[in-house]
Amino acid sequence: MGKRMIFIALACLVMANMPVAAGEIDMLVGELIKQKVIDPGRGQEILTLTKENQRKLIAQGKSEVLPAWLQKISLKGDLRNRVQWEDKGSYGRTRGRIRFRLGGEATVDQGLTTHFGFCTGTMSFDSLDVAVSTVTGEGSVSPKEIGSDPRSTNQTMQDNFSTKGIWLDYAYADWTANSNTRVLIGKFANKSLIWKPSDLLWDGDITVEGAGACINGKQGGMNIFFNTGLLVLDESSSGADPSMFLFQPGIETGLGDNASIKIAATQYGFENLVGSALDHAAGSNSVDANDKLIYDYDSTSIGLELKFSGILFETQSIFAETVTCSRPAADNTGMLAGIKFGSKKVSSAGQWQVKAMNRRLEKDAWLDILPDSDAYGGKTGNEGIEVALTYGLGKNTTFGIDYYKVGAIGGTARDLYQFDLAMKF
Repeated sequence: MGKRMIFIALACLVMANMPVAAGEIDMLVGELIKQKVIDPGRGQEILTLTKENQRKLIAQGKSEVLPAWLQKISLKGDLRNRVQWEDKGSYGRTRGRIRFRLGGEATVDQGLTTHFGFCTGTMSFDSLDVAVSTVTGEGSVSPKEIGSDPRSTNQTMQDNFSTKGIWLDYAYADWTANSNTRVLIGKFANKSLIWKPSDLLWDGDITVEGAGACINGKQGGMNIFFNTGLLVLDESSSGADPSMFLFQPGIETGLGDNASIKIAATQYGFENLVGSALDHAAGSNSVDANDKLIYDYDSTSIGLELKFSGILFETQSIFAETVTCSRPAADNTGMLAGIKFGSKKVSSAGQWQVKAMNRRLEKDAWLDILPDSDAYGGKTGNEGIEVALTYGLGKNTTFGIDYYKVGAIGGTARDLYQFDLAMKF
């Protein structure tokens, strides 16, 4: 075959998108350059166009090179290494901790996608079973396992190089009904359903379970949104199941060229909490003599964030969040106020962001299975400050320092330092 015919055959191969591996295309182009049929510049142009065409076909699910199921799934993940030191009163505790998360997304049909994710996590045990030491078999003791701690995806470096557990972090269906309505069903991140400016009420690691809907629209230059959900807290084989529901109307609007404000009010309602003992409780809410909850924790929360751009830094904001529980009449309020400034997003070298907050969350202002686990161990009845710095070391690689000085209301606040090296992919 003559040189011209080889070139024509290669061109037809590329244009027809035949299922040939990228390495084979590289070899063919290299041979044509060696035989001086094409010059190196033209060869590089052919390789670039071929790769771009393959990317487009894979994104459309039409590539003949990859299996069809593989083209439907996109993956993402992150790895975080942490050194943590905390004041335990009579001593200081140092821990090395790792977090790994891997998630995927697959298109099912137009407007319908499924999402799934796996993560490291720490095994939790039922506190009553640990205390009683349920006996199984001849003299062996086996506390009841209740799954991974929903407020932590960390694994502590310990136990003589033991292997670490991987858990189902989330799995849900995401249906975009129209341009203004989105429906979530399954187990999903709380931030996917609920807008909030802080972690006063919700630890960021919690993935809720149930169903929710997010509705938004434009009106007179404002973005108006409404979020609602019905979430399962627990399942009981002998009684009514504890659950929660929420309604959250809110608005976001510009304030001139360099400022915007976002505000939302959230009504939380709980069913069948009174008389329950919930897994993963921090033990700070009011309970009866049998360690059962005595309040239902129906609450109203208001969140606000005021953003400014291009004044002292690329972005700066002031944010606040409050909560009031309808019962009891005392120890039933909470508040957090904070500032944030620096880069809008820390994803490249040299970008940075600082955040500082002051919080107070009274004993029965909120259900104690939900707040930030790093603030007083996730207990209610706390007050204190948090300061965090995130700095970009490279593309998708950051270093962070997070400092808490939080303790019991009216008591001694204790120090907690976290030093993080995080990478996203």
